[in-house]
Amino acid sequence: MHLRTILTELDVSEHLTSNDALLSRDFVCLPADADSPEPSDADHTVLLTRLTDLSHHVGARHHSAIIALTDQPLNRDQDVPPKTTICRSALPFKVARQRFDRLAHLAPSLDSAKARLFDSFQRTYNIQQFAREAYDVIGNPLIVTDTGNRIIATAGDFPANRPDISEQLNKGYVSQSVHQAMLDNNIIEEARRNRSATISLNTTYDQEWVTSIIYYKNLEMGRFDVLALSRNFGAYDLELVEYAGALSGILLDRMNPVSSQTISSAAILEDVMNNRFIHESEAIERLSNAGFAPSPAYALIMIQGNQSFATPNYNSHIGSILHTVFPESVWLVYNGYFFLLLPLKPSASDGYEYYDILHERVLHDGVFAQALRNNSLRAYVSDPFHQILECREQLYVCRMLSRVIFDDEPISFAKRHRGHIMAYHYSIRHDISVLLDKRILRMYQYDKRRHTSYIDTLTAHLRFPGNATKAAESLNVHRNTYFYRLRKLQELFHINLDDGKDLIDVAVTLDITEHFPTISNTAPKINPLPMDDQPRNGGGGE
Repeated sequence: MHLRTILTELDVSEHLTSNDALLSRDFVCLPADADSPEPSDADHTVLLTRLTDLSHHVGARHHSAIIALTDQPLNRDQDVPPKTTICRSALPFKVARQRFDRLAHLAPSLDSAKARLFDSFQRTYNIQQFAREAYDVIGNPLIVTDTGNRIIATAGDFPANRPDISEQLNKGYVSQSVHQAMLDNNIIEEARRNRSATISLNTTYDQEWVTSIIYYKNLEMGRFDVLALSRNFGAYDLELVEYAGALSGILLDRMNPVSSQTISSAAILEDVMNNRFIHESEAIERLSNAGFAPSPAYALIMIQGNQSFATPNYNSHIGSILHTVFPESVWLVYNGYFFLLLPLKPSASDGYEYYDILHERVLHDGVFAQALRNNSLRAYVSDPFHQILECREQLYVCRMLSRVIFDDEPISFAKRHRGHIMAYHYSIRHDISVLLDKRILRMYQYDKRRHTSYIDTLTAHLRFPGNATKAAESLNVHRNTYFYRLRKLQELFHINLDDGKDLIDVAVTLDITEHFPTISNTAPKINPLPMDDQPRNGGGGE
């Protein structure tokens, strides 16, 4: 059974693991009185011990993983030995040991139940039939829903005194109030975060539910919910429900959902990408005839995920997810890249507000960002543009943007990284340092050798223009110290902070040099300058 299942049975409230992948691996519990397993079996066994005794077991060969138990709060900074999970549980160790040993005897029963589920899965392509057979194995009534909260399968008899469930089954949808309650109670979020089934309690009826998010190739496909009616749930049931949900994901993929867009609009967009249109008007006319509404401005959004965009079903699932957020868009997979063309609403301004319109449309209510997080996807957004025939160039910009972004945010805008994109593009064939202001490169070296903070001071000056108080506070220094450093760096490096051209030059170089060292293997080569042993202008410290 999964290590996560074992931790649940031990009432673990928090844990530290050397590798999160251990939680989803299958292990056999090694009882206290068991003989040492053969070397071939030791690769799949897990040992339970007290945290105080952990050092006696690290490196031993008769097990492949260790659970070290304590009743004390965990130190998040402590080192965790390889293949070890340190856990906190309120259970006395003797009780935890009894539960752990009992799991060793339950494992064959769990394996048998999972085998029955797999046999049922192999016999059917029908999600409703699979749900009925899963009910026979799990022993409690269940509901399968898609990402739109539509009920696509049920099995088992739900209690007659639950009008809330009866109403939803009759309508064929999970009600908005029930879905919102699950969100408010963090039930769905916990299942998403842990990528595992979770138990929740309906306090009105004093009944437990197990909720498992259905994933297929890292895409969220729906939910597998089971009501504890005939018996209460244990860790065994959580893993069984999670497994049934995983098999349901494959069945949902086999259902081959219909794309939310017409095939013709995607085909026309592909022609745009292949430069088959000479005139903008021709492309607009073709797309309009296919149901795509032209607009004064557009944006291109490129989507990346852990799964290669190779199968039609996978692409359709992503298209369906994105179409829910952007129903006015059209999407296409082109040369291995998934992207969508998003029309922007017309601007009423005589100036240029399309950046604001784009940000508002993409970030509105956080719905798009949440959909990306739920499905392990990232989005790279182009600048607004006004000609459909620019799509190909904008796709190149999005591809370059994906090369220079390495944070954890699900959405990145080209506007925020325009300088990084240009620098990366130049660095593909050239040494980027030839474009950088040599005074800033020398300042980096000077700070490193003499332990000064001129780079930080100059950065604060640019980040808080005209606000010396905030700049000094960001450096944790007095205003007088801040002004002294500014005066000194201007003298040492011949920078005129009253000259707008000088400010632009140093700002561009600071932005590029701060950003690119974070890019592993693809960072532009920045050659160091020759460094004299002595400062030329008599400057020493700060």
